[in-house]
Amino acid sequence: AKLQLKETIITAPFDGVVSELNITKGDRVSPQMPVATFISHELEAEVSVPESQISQLETGQSSSLQVTAYPGQDFPAVLTSVSPVADPKSRTFSVKVTPTEGQDLLRSGMFADVHVLAQENKNVTLAPIEAIIRSDPPTVFVVNKDNTVSERTVTTGLFDQTSVEILQGLQPGDLVVVAGQSNLHDGVIADITNDPRIAE
Repeated sequence: AKLQLKETIITAPFDGVVSELNITKGDRVSPQMPVATFISHELEAEVSVPESQISQLETGQSSSLQVTAYPGQDFPAVLTSVSPVADPKSRTFSVKVTPTEGQDLLRSGMFADVHVLAQENKNVTLAPIEAIIRSDPPTVFVVNKDNTVSERTVTTGLFDQTSVEILQGLQPGDLVVVAGQSNLHDGVIADITNDPRIAE
């Protein structure tokens, strides 16, 4: 009887919480019948990364998560896993990121935007990403002191969703055009009334 009673105890293989209980006291259960859903306290976000970017990622890199439930809030995280094998259908690699703060606010099943700091350079010149004309080589339109514009070739480096590192071609304080570049050429007078952007 003691052995039978012992075999009625179910022990979870990890710490967590019961999110759903499928049986009640007195129910009969059979092998392979799910009795409860158990969720680990250790949350992680899984994203698919294309082959062109996978070489920039490695475990331990600083990351952050953003979820719809908390707009504008970044949850610090760390990259914990990079799959060594690509998915045969999508040709992408599975990457897992684990939050280091805010686990009490995040919930399993949430969709998240994941940002990974692949590399960081300090004391660099940055320009808004909208200012870059994707030609070969890339160029920007710079606003001169007399409000005319000049197209200038630039050498770019690292970039994120909003800014591009400028290795050559701009100086901090240069005023650059971020919209309507297709209508410009050297010598045209720029309209700088709508949120002019400055290289930093």
